[in-house]
Amino acid sequence: MVFIAFASFPYDRLKEAAKVFLALKPLPASIKRRGPYFKIIAGAAIEVVTLYEFDPAFNSKAEKFLASRYKPFTEVPGFSVAIENRLDLQEAVLKLQINPP
Repeated sequence: MVFIAFASFPYDRLKEAAKVFLALKPLPASIKRRGPYFKIIAGAAIEVVTLYEFDPAFNSKAEKFLASRYKPFTEVPGFSVAIENRLDLQEAVLKLQINPP
């Protein structure tokens, strides 16, 4: 299972967002992070995508953890985040009850 966090904040709030990021606690060993990946275009908000991978057995625990992890960013004016979960291919096949070739 993967959670993907889509975040954005105004360019002029970069220092505030960076300060919050640097103060975050380390991730537990059960959650692997890929990213963050940044999209920076002059005159637009900074967009950030981060992938979090974890064992599907910890779905609700990981979801709560990520919600609490992003809560401090609400102090950054203009910050927004949407966290969505995705299945990997094997999980999708099992969920859809498709027999692999």
